[in-house]
Amino acid sequence: MNKIQAGPGNQARRRILLRLKRNFSLPLFATGLPPAPTYILVAIVIAPPMIQAGVNPWVVHFFAFFLACFGELTPPTSLVAAVTAKIANANFYSVLNRAMQICVSLFTLMVAVFVHPELVVQPGIHQIGAAFLVGIATIGISFSLQARYSEVRFADRAARAVIATFALIALFVPDYTIASLACVPVLIAIGYWLVYRRRREAGEPEVVEVDATVLGPAAGSGALGTMS
Repeated sequence: MNKIQAGPGNQARRRILLRLKRNFSLPLFATGLPPAPTYILVAIVIAPPMIQAGVNPWVVHFFAFFLACFGELTPPTSLVAAVTAKIANANFYSVLNRAMQICVSLFTLMVAVFVHPELVVQPGIHQIGAAFLVGIATIGISFSLQARYSEVRFADRAARAVIATFALIALFVPDYTIASLACVPVLIAIGYWLVYRRRREAGEPEVVEVDATVLGPAAGSGALGTMS
């Protein structure tokens, strides 16, 4: 990726930073448009100044594509969450929150194409290392949002905050050595969660709903039995 030239290019640098600021705020205030129109708008309005400032065109257009996909489910409009909530007869904000957690990979990809442009600029062997780092960072962020590491709320939140910190370091730092070192705690946390979850499920009794008609009149209107 070419660097932004100094001197008269400082004005271009300021313009591109302003464009990026607006661009990153766009997912938080989605327009409610489908991905195709959103991509066209971004490609026409925001992409040219970024390319003139020295950003690789492949990076810019992949960013626009991911942004267009992410913009349809982000607040305040979030057509995806609205339609899903209507079909499922569920709370809109609960569906929106869950959708944002599930689709966090779109956010990481928007960042990844700038931090590791080889993902889209150099197809082939050069993509493997960057894809590994981005994948671990994405999984780590997902675990920090959805996994539970302790029954104690403070300990659980502290553990998830640590995981999120290392995952963000792996995502935002372009240096492969630092990013790889940041992936180690994330992988350890994922392995610990798998063991913790398995032990927890093994120690909890399975709750099975039993129909009252099977148990007879003595069971009343219904019962819940447990199986160890």
